Amino acid sequence: MATIRLINLRKEFGPDTVAVENTNLTIEEGEFLVFVGPSGCGKTTTLRMIAGLEEPSGGEIYIGEIPVNDLEPGKRDIGLVFQNLALFPHMTVFDNIGYGPKVKKMNPDERRRRVEEVARTVHIHPLLSKLPGQLSGGEAQRVALARTLITDPQAFLLDEPLSNLDAKLRKEMRAEIDGLHKSLRKTFIYVTHDQEEAMTLADRIVVMRDGHIEQVGTPLEIYHDPINRFVADFFGSPPMNLLDGEMYRAGEALYFRAGKFDARLSGPVPDHEGAVTLGIRPEHIAVTSGKGEKEADMGARVALVEPLGKDTLLYLDYGGESRLIAAVDGHQDIRHDTQVSMRFRHDDLYFFAPDGLRLRTSPGPPG
Repeated sequence: MATIRLINLRKEFGPDTVAVENTNLTIEEGEFLVFVGPSGCGKTTTLRMIAGLEEPSGGEIYIGEIPVNDLEPGKRDIGLVFQNLALFPHMTVFDNIGYGPKVKKMNPDERRRRVEEVARTVHIHPLLSKLPGQLSGGEAQRVALARTLITDPQAFLLDEPLSNLDAKLRKEMRAEIDGLHKSLRKTFIYVTHDQEEAMTLADRIVVMRDGHIEQVGTPLEIYHDPINRFVADFFGSPPMNLLDGEMYRAGEALYFRAGKFDARLSGPVPDHEGAVTLGIRPEHIAVTSGKGEKEADMGARVALVEPLGKDTLLYLDYGGESRLIAAVDGHQDIRHDTQVSMRFRHDDLYFFAPDGLRLRTSPGPPG
């Protein structure tokens, strides 16, 4: 295993397109690091530069203490798994997995032993005599993983390997990949646009946008302590509610106003007046039927009810430009087109400046 370091890494496609700009990052030995972000953010380009499939326009890549910018992909001792599995359709599963060792002229008996060993690791040993066209999507994905495992690389690079699978298979394969990482104790670098996948698998997450790293942290740090509005909005299913409005002071109290929504703030609040975006996650909005019992309760109309089993999502018209989404217990009996009262958990509010940066809070007046 080896630490992988990216130093001022940059990639340009022509004079007007910068895909990755001045990226600095250290990926520790044995770490499961996930690059995540919307399409075109630079995450796959970064992975391809580490793999040697794209030449950096600037900066350096180190694997261990060795600079690898000038090394061919085959000499970097890394394993690659891509969205396009690229299995040889005319070869059996056994021959697909054993192709690399065969090219390296490994002894046939040793090659067979290694193929059978990795096939058992990813639970495809009974499939070794089949052709790729006879496999399900999940089975084909396991073959691609086995083909990489057999090379025993220092690090594994995986570029959206589960995006072609259905939801149930994606969850199964996430568990498989997580188990492999824990058993192999190798470095995994994983690219996805799926924030749920990132939260499930990562030791650390790298959030990218427009070629820049927005934030690096553990899944819980990214979720609970986003550095800016983009990260806050990107992570969470359903996403964070974001209300554009203004903070103003009346006497000793601070208020937030967005359209017809006007509420006094209590608890931790930023020392700020003027334009601001208030953020609150759906699970931090308490909803009750009928008129609220406290002055802090606000009225809303239920525009849509989305039962999910354990939880129910309520889409609420509150008098602002957009609807709020609240996540409530699935046993709450709240019907469509009824009046409800809602209350924000003020300890769980987020505030963002007009430029999108997070406004840090200070203790506010009691509510």
